[in-house]
Amino acid sequence: MQQKLVEPLSPWFNVVWIKVCSSHGGFPSRRTRSLTFSNVRDRLHWVGPTDPQEVQRDFDSFFSRQLMLYGDIYLQASVEEVEEVYKKMLEKQ
Repeated sequence: MQQKLVEPLSPWFNVVWIKVCSSHGGFPSRRTRSLTFSNVRDRLHWVGPTDPQEVQRDFDSFFSRQLMLYGDIYLQASVEEVEEVYKKMLEKQ
């Protein structure tokens, strides 16, 4: 980000970015993504943190929630039915 966006655009834009993944509040992706925000320097003054790590910490403190999901939550079946499916899967291994 620093070389590709921040430095070339720095005379005109303020660019900040964060990294998110599926464990950050259920972001719909399996891999880490970078999300950027830029504003025109002479129209909007950025009052948030300027260091990328501080921006990430600030974002995490407001929006990030660690999630641990298992496939069972998507099954609308009894515990016995789920155990039966798991047994069949184990037999195939």
